[in-house]
Amino acid sequence: MNTYLPASQKPLNLEKLSFLTKLKIVLTALGLSVALRLLHWTLRYQYFRMDHRQSAEQAHSSGSYAPALWHQNAVASLIAHQNLDFKAMVSSDLPGEIIVKVLSFFGYDSIRGEPARGGRVALREIYAKIPSGIKVAMTVDGPEGPRHEVKAGVVAIASTKAIPILPVAAVADRYWELKTWDRLRIPKPFAKVRVMYGQPIVIKENCEASEFEQTKIQVSQALHRIERQMARFRIY
Repeated sequence: MNTYLPASQKPLNLEKLSFLTKLKIVLTALGLSVALRLLHWTLRYQYFRMDHRQSAEQAHSSGSYAPALWHQNAVASLIAHQNLDFKAMVSSDLPGEIIVKVLSFFGYDSIRGEPARGGRVALREIYAKIPSGIKVAMTVDGPEGPRHEVKAGVVAIASTKAIPILPVAAVADRYWELKTWDRLRIPKPFAKVRVMYGQPIVIKENCEASEFEQTKIQVSQALHRIERQMARFRIY
């Protein structure tokens, strides 16, 4: 298990939430789920460099890998990958509870915790599922930023059993950009969503601190490279 993590963060206790708070969570999640489903039906999708995704699956004997993306592309990525049996890493706070319910609506299973903040329970769960071929997706600069700054979480996950990291960018040709820390992009109805995969990044199990930090830099460079490539070839 990786040693470059702080003490575990206390998870959200749902039993202590008021009935009104629980109701707000359910109604908010339901509203978002319906809105995203309606949006999904209007969108068109294109996928590029599928060979990289196949390489990631073949790089580990179990087929496990860790899709990595920027938080600002989370909505398009969620919709574009709903049939691929990805597991999503979700924070253990109140907003995370809403996200879990939305993800469930789209067929995703969630793993609660933030490895970058000491989510050792989440890491143990992932470690246990690696032999069965887990694909655990992460917004690498989430849940609170700074924007485009790769946190330790994705590398902590990958180094549990040397599973590859798969850089992913999903961007619509027309979108709204929210004034949030991540500049979250919401595809506009009838937009075309293009998804591109980067070359898998492989890290050794229980790597040294220097390799751990270097891998974070590699992930950041790969994600920026994908978006530059899409811009150069007019993919979005």
